[in-house]
Amino acid sequence: MRLGRWMVGLGSVLVLGLVGSVASASIQVPRAIVAASFKLAPPHKGTGFACDGQNGGAQGFSFTARGAEADLSSSPHPELAGQLTVRFREITPDNSPGSRYPVRIHLDMTLRSTSGAIKYAGSADLAGQVVGGSQLSATGLLSATLYAKGKPSARRLLAAIGITSSQPDGSAPIVGTLGHGSPGSIAIETTAVC
Repeated sequence: MRLGRWMVGLGSVLVLGLVGSVASASIQVPRAIVAASFKLAPPHKGTGFACDGQNGGAQGFSFTARGAEADLSSSPHPELAGQLTVRFREITPDNSPGSRYPVRIHLDMTLRSTSGAIKYAGSADLAGQVVGGSQLSATGLLSATLYAKGKPSARRLLAAIGITSSQPDGSAPIVGTLGHGSPGSIAIETTAVC
C-alpha cells in the first residue's frame, strides 16, 4: 500500500511539473506596434548617494520627474497619452574617468489620465553613457501592465525605451521615446497568452 501512495505522489509531482513547464513557456500574442514620446520636467529635489561595491565604489541619484506622454502610433492608442510620473534611480562609477563614462538607470513609470486613472504602470532598466560630463543618453526595455477602467488588464506594453538629457543628475529636462526613432526601437502591446 505504501508503494501505491508513493507512486500516486510521484505521479502528481510529475503532472504538476509538466503543467508548470507548459505555463512558463507560454507567451503573449503581439497585438499592435505602438510608439510614444515624453518630456519630463526637472524634479524639484533629488537625492544623491554613494555605494561601495565589490569592484569599486559608485555614486548615484534618485529622483522623481513628471511630464506629459504623447501617443505617436500610426493608429490611435489613447492608452499611451497622459501624465507620466517616473521614479529614477541612476548609478555611475565613482570618480568617473574622463569625459565619457557608463550609467545604469532603473525607472518605475506610471502613466495616468487627466482624471488620475492609471493607464499603464511598469519598470525599465536602461544602459547608457554620459559624454562630455553632462550629456546623458540611455536605452533599455520597458515592461508595463496596461490598465482598463482603473484595473490591471492581461495586456502588456513591451517597449524599447530611450532617454536623453543635458544633465545626468536630473537637473535638466529628460526627453524619451517608446518604440520610436531608429528602426530597431520597437514597442508592442500584447494580448492573451497563447
